[in-house]
Amino acid sequence: MAKRNIGVGVQWPQQIREARKALHPLAKEAESRREKTRMVGNKLFINNELRHKYVNGNVINIRQ
Repeated sequence: MAKRNIGVGVQWPQQIREARKALHPLAKEAESRREKTRMVGNKLFINNELRHKYVNGNVINIRQ
């Protein structure tokens, strides 16, 4: 069999891609303050606490 460059990547649903795109600047800002960030689906955790959630096209601030 010939070698082929085949990429197998995870394709996220459109809604999750939009959520991550909206939450990304908030995550980068927190990382610049040396805080631990993690995105799970449409949620952004900062220092293991749920801080932001993307719902119906809007970013909701859960905790200040």
